Amino acid sequence: MNPEQKTVGTVLQGEGVSIALEDVTVFYGINPAIQNVTLDIYSNTVTAFIGPSGCGKTTLLRCINRMNDMITTTQITGAIRVFGEDVRKIDPIELRRRVGMVFQRPNPFPTSIYENIALGLRVNGFRGNISDQVEKYLRLVGLYDEVKDRLKMNALQLSGGQQQRLCIARTLALEPEIILMDEPCSSLDPISSIRIDNLITQLKKYFTVVIITHNLQQAARIADWVAFLKVVEAEGARFGVLGEYATSTDFFTKPSSIDAYNYINTRIG
Repeated sequence: MNPEQKTVGTVLQGEGVSIALEDVTVFYGINPAIQNVTLDIYSNTVTAFIGPSGCGKTTLLRCINRMNDMITTTQITGAIRVFGEDVRKIDPIELRRRVGMVFQRPNPFPTSIYENIALGLRVNGFRGNISDQVEKYLRLVGLYDEVKDRLKMNALQLSGGQQQRLCIARTLALEPEIILMDEPCSSLDPISSIRIDNLITQLKKYFTVVIITHNLQQAARIADWVAFLKVVEAEGARFGVLGEYATSTDFFTKPSSIDAYNYINTRIG
């Protein structure tokens, strides 16, 4: 952890860089997916990765907690640091506890609402009152009052929006420092999506959040910073590069590149 930062409970206080990407290039086999991406992601902010399909947003996100290690043909060059530590030197299991991930589609365990949170706590050796922790994190995602009388119910019976909030609560219960979200609202109705947006805005008080979204209105609502990836073609290959990185206000009101300007005005309106 950056020495300038102090942790009080689960609240990360102080300014600093949570994630540093330095000249990151990713190949799947001989095919490049992204090239030469360099950016700093700041603590207690929401950073949105946006850009057209195929620009490498998910590839880049999955590099942060080494999920691309699961693809045997992946080659990564450059450096990725989490609170100053090279992710390649952190045990993957420990890294994924510190850098939690919420996926595009809700994926609750096919067990009770209670066990979806309690199981991870037990596996990670939590010795306190598990029921208190279950309530704490269900409350944090705004779900407890909706399910407090149904905690033994199978989580698969919840609505899509409720399932996604449960998955976020399950991730938060492991007390990560960073939360990665890969289009968490893509399969949700507008009301559920707004609830997730409001939740993400609250979560940055406690965590650093990185989210992929194709919804530019969502990015404009919740993001403090926007990383725009664009697709380029060179020597017969097609891959993503960082086209622009700016505060959300600057990106949406005065983009510095023509590619970003065209993307915004094609996708909003």
